[in-house]
Amino acid sequence: MFTSILFSLLFEANAVPLQLTQQGRLLDGSGASVTGAHTLTFRIYTDASGGSVLWSESLSVQFNNGYYATVLGAQTQNNPLDSDTLLNYPIYLEVQLDANAPMSPRQAINSAPYAQIAGIAESVMGGSVDADTVSIQGSPVIDGTGTWVGQPVTPLWSDIQSQSIPSGFADGVDDVLSSSQVESYVENASNLNLANSTTVGGQSIVTSATVLQPNWSNIQGKPAGFLDDTDNVLSASEVESYIEGTSTLNLHANTQIGGSAILTPSSNLNWNNLQNVPTGLADGDELDILDANCSAGEIVSWNGSDWTCVSDNTLTPSEVGGYITNNAYDLNANSTIGGATILTDVDNTLVGLGMSCQDGDIARYDSSGEWYCDIDVDTDTQLSESEVETFITNGAISLNSGTTLNGQTIVTTATDANTQLSESEVEAFITNGAISLNSGTTLNGQTIVTTGTDADTLGGLNCSTDEIAKYNGTAWVCATQSGGNGTGLSYAAIYEETVTSASTPTASCNDNNDILLYGGCDAAAGLEKSFPVNATSDASVSGWSCYAGNTSVTAYAVCLTQ
Repeated sequence: MFTSILFSLLFEANAVPLQLTQQGRLLDGSGASVTGAHTLTFRIYTDASGGSVLWSESLSVQFNNGYYATVLGAQTQNNPLDSDTLLNYPIYLEVQLDANAPMSPRQAINSAPYAQIAGIAESVMGGSVDADTVSIQGSPVIDGTGTWVGQPVTPLWSDIQSQSIPSGFADGVDDVLSSSQVESYVENASNLNLANSTTVGGQSIVTSATVLQPNWSNIQGKPAGFLDDTDNVLSASEVESYIEGTSTLNLHANTQIGGSAILTPSSNLNWNNLQNVPTGLADGDELDILDANCSAGEIVSWNGSDWTCVSDNTLTPSEVGGYITNNAYDLNANSTIGGATILTDVDNTLVGLGMSCQDGDIARYDSSGEWYCDIDVDTDTQLSESEVETFITNGAISLNSGTTLNGQTIVTTATDANTQLSESEVEAFITNGAISLNSGTTLNGQTIVTTGTDADTLGGLNCSTDEIAKYNGTAWVCATQSGGNGTGLSYAAIYEETVTSASTPTASCNDNNDILLYGGCDAAAGLEKSFPVNATSDASVSGWSCYAGNTSVTAYAVCLTQ
């Protein structure tokens, strides 16, 4: 049976902790310290008893007066103690010495105080950041509206990855033709060979090789006689019959009968040559007959056989204007106003204005009322998620008052007057004052023996300085501590080194042969990082290094003199 006093510390170099520093002391069943080289097997389980093994490792460890220190998961390539294992919380560590039975009970692996802080930082990755503004070293880079206000990003052409450059730009030459260049080329090319599918205004182009098979219904501009789709060609007899049977036939002005002109009401005749002039017309006033029949405003009109009174249908200018302003009309494409061309929605566009811009240009309006091409000086105001995470994780951010984390208020030194006890403060409370533990309190699962429950105390022993109480099989006696270099363990064997600084203090054991038991950092403000120095093996762990920006921080290391 072995008694074990264990110290477990999570540590890292510059990332999330992936290794465990395991330190402690082993005594055998007689109370003697384990010494020399032994094999320690460490296993991580899913339960305090039983369960599944998540990870295991066997290490050759050197014991000195029962004390040992080693690093779990140092074989990062072959047997890493990665975050996938540590995320299976709660998890338990089992220790086995050589071929002996595993020690019981298993120890729960819990978070160190600064691992809690790392958990807060980890919650930002892949999640949302609720901030009014984002600053880097006090200089704003994103304002309250989400607009980038930092230094403008001006990438060089040579920095663009070749695989993302379109093929037309890979040679670094601007091969894009302006609309005027394309138009000039088309108009001046004598041997331009258009594709068969080329169209004009959406319509196919007819060439000499085109076989036309028009549909009668698609023919436009048909003569009036063909609009009814009926053959109206008359024979001579049909024409004669039609002429003779039509009372309102309108002959051409040059039509003759027997070589003589046909007289019409518009023919110029000598009044004196007329015979049988009706009464009342002899004076030449042919309208006198209508005077008594026409109403006010009527005019005289020829109805094809006689003169008659009809209504005046002539439109006034105001009536014409009313028709135009109150109704929509489809004007001819060549219609003008005061001689100037009328612009339409198709013409009144940036393309219709004849602008010749380069790739990436924008249209800008000047004070003279003209549009012109200009470069887009703002090429990239959108940050990617990885860029935002880089800004947040690599520098201090000055968050606005009232900023929350996942809807919860962020506690600062201004709102929390240090309600978090450091490890040294907890130790000071325990070591410098009496604590009244509740009845039934246990230590590592074992009952605590008091003077009220065990009369066999060590108070009656009269030991010398540096001696220890040792059970000889029948009673407790004073004895010199065995193991190590044989000099025993003095009251000064365990000591603490502290260093306070506003930069990066390091507290180290003052002897390379000493053993670093544990350490840590005390800081008034938030701590950015802390880790053991040279923590690559149990022999090289010499101290504890801390960093808290420009805030004073204290590093401390508790060491064991060998």
